[in-house]
Amino acid sequence: MNSIFLCGRLGGDPEKIETKTGTAMCKFSLATSSQKDETDWHRVVAFGRSAEIAMEFLSKGSQTIVQGNLRYGSWTDQEGNSRKYAEIRANRIELIGGRKDGPATIERSAESVKRQVEAVDLPF
Repeated sequence: MNSIFLCGRLGGDPEKIETKTGTAMCKFSLATSSQKDETDWHRVVAFGRSAEIAMEFLSKGSQTIVQGNLRYGSWTDQEGNSRKYAEIRANRIELIGGRKDGPATIERSAESVKRQVEAVDLPF
């Protein structure tokens, strides 16, 4: 089983990435602290709804919980050296604390939910 849970703060605003298929995608760095008060930095990649949530509600300094899978990859740099990396593929992102835009974001979210509810044909 490959599952990881991290709780930390964003090191910068999420970066929106354009995919060829049009799927929402974003990247961000997450800082966590160990028991020895050392900071560890993690590369997080989110797709689909998780990416949309991250882009709308997270910003630099936001505290969040990320659940996902640990992935490894490699690439060749401009000098021909092989480089390796590890990243977290986020399956779930939970916001802890406030939203990045404050009340305006809450109003947008409430209005979005209202439109979705009105669009549903309820049987009563």
